Amino acid sequence: MGRSVRSWVRLGALTSLAVASAGVALVSYTASAAEPTSQPTPPDSQLVGTFTMIAGTQAYHCVAGSWAFIAPQALLTDAVETMNYGVSVDGSGVTWQLVDSAGEVSAPDVGTVDQTVFKVESALGKLAGVTEVRQVNATGGGPPAGSCTEPAQVQQSYSATYEFWAAAPAQR
Repeated sequence: MGRSVRSWVRLGALTSLAVASAGVALVSYTASAAEPTSQPTPPDSQLVGTFTMIAGTQAYHCVAGSWAFIAPQALLTDAVETMNYGVSVDGSGVTWQLVDSAGEVSAPDVGTVDQTVFKVESALGKLAGVTEVRQVNATGGGPPAGSCTEPAQVQQSYSATYEFWAAAPAQR
């Protein structure tokens, strides 16, 4: 039996909680400046944060012999804070939420590894003011090659960096 988007969200939340509980120190690195994106800087915007992926997957299920995207799931860090990325609880879009729940950003699209720009619908707490999230340097995560047989499901590993953009302060 296939999983619903909601069950993938629950599974992703439990996976992230388990990874976070096991200690984010599983991956150790120093955050560095993000590589330039192939897209222009959003007008009147400034980069306010860059989070690099610790672990991430794109879930797919078989529908009529072809792989169909279900949901993303990732654990991100900026070397100071940790963030969960996945489908919103109601399944209508995606969220980036700081693990300490001190900030959250939501976008209306359930993005695939190919989606690179997310227009923010709401931004709360430490992430208030974020207007756009950009996925850069993404690798992996695409659907498996070839056909499939229902009810097959698979999670494909991927990595990416997420840039958080906000409106630039008004010039005086």
